[in-house]
Amino acid sequence: MNDLIESLYIHFPFCDSFCSYCDFYKRKWSSTDATAMLSSYEEELEQMWQKLTALHHSHQQQIAPLKTLYIGGGSPSLWGKRGAVFLKKFLEGNQILLDEACEFTLEVNPRHFEEILPYWQSIGVNRISMGVQSLNQGVMNQLGRKQDFQAVERALVALQASGINFSIDLLLGVNTKDRNLDLEIEQLLSYNPSHLSAYILTPKGTCYKYPLPPEEEIRKEYLHLSLLLTQQGFVHYEVSNFAKKGKESQHNLQYWRHNCVAALGHSASGMVGNHRYKWSQKQFKLEKLGEEEIYLERLYLRLRTNLGLSLEEFFRGKVQQEKMQELLLEWEKRRYLKASSPLLCLSPLGYLMLDSLMDELFVRVLR
Repeated sequence: MNDLIESLYIHFPFCDSFCSYCDFYKRKWSSTDATAMLSSYEEELEQMWQKLTALHHSHQQQIAPLKTLYIGGGSPSLWGKRGAVFLKKFLEGNQILLDEACEFTLEVNPRHFEEILPYWQSIGVNRISMGVQSLNQGVMNQLGRKQDFQAVERALVALQASGINFSIDLLLGVNTKDRNLDLEIEQLLSYNPSHLSAYILTPKGTCYKYPLPPEEEIRKEYLHLSLLLTQQGFVHYEVSNFAKKGKESQHNLQYWRHNCVAALGHSASGMVGNHRYKWSQKQFKLEKLGEEEIYLERLYLRLRTNLGLSLEEFFRGKVQQEKMQELLLEWEKRRYLKASSPLLCLSPLGYLMLDSLMDELFVRVLR
């Protein structure tokens, strides 16, 4: 583990409406009580930061100039100009420095962000992640998401005009017959985003009530999107993520490389040494990970990406090479592996099957 913490995630919990498919921690936003709500939240962050730095110092870790800073939610754009002013004071007051090349991401909702963009850019935000999910009204109705498509268009125009690095979130696996994904992608790419995230709807633990499409339809939609975007010059670099070359999310790569990321905000989780912590209100709960847990987690996270696995690095002393080679030959025949890679790297079809492949690997080779 690195003794220097170079990434920080801050969770902003408020949303002005709750989408039926979302299982992230959130609180209902009230414009009439906004001042009191934000004051309480900002006070929580200050108190959490003191506890967090003490935790990291107790594990001989220190917060270095940040290479990535990510404000997620929730709908952080509700924080508005006030959020930019607070965060500037928060960073300076706690001597949290940003590296010259820091990737500073703000998640936004198309409905309430355009007028606040200059304020956030002034404190260093250089990447925007915007939740669009779909340009189809039927899809949005099923998701229970209020979508003003004119606001989406205005936001995309503003992002393109600003020249800022930005990403768009899409949702797949919604059971509707009138969605034209090709047209949606064509429209979205016309605004020149550098990154797209496409998540398959997983309603477990949410209040989503509609039936899901057959698995084969979801599979076709996912593989079609992967082909569509790679043909347009995007790299399918992680299960759910596509980027133009050099525009991968550096913050998320910290997680996928199993590096320590500091975290603040209710429900936010981070790593310190061989412990994972998760915040609940102003307290965190520590969970110690065993050597085998860390090994399997690193293995799983690397298989999520196109970084590839060195068989020697990950499997030396863990497996019988003969069993491993037999399994890889089977995966190759089933087209689960990227043919051109000298490392163990999954194809888009392999990404879809990742959980099953991990089960196979554990049962047949690692156990």
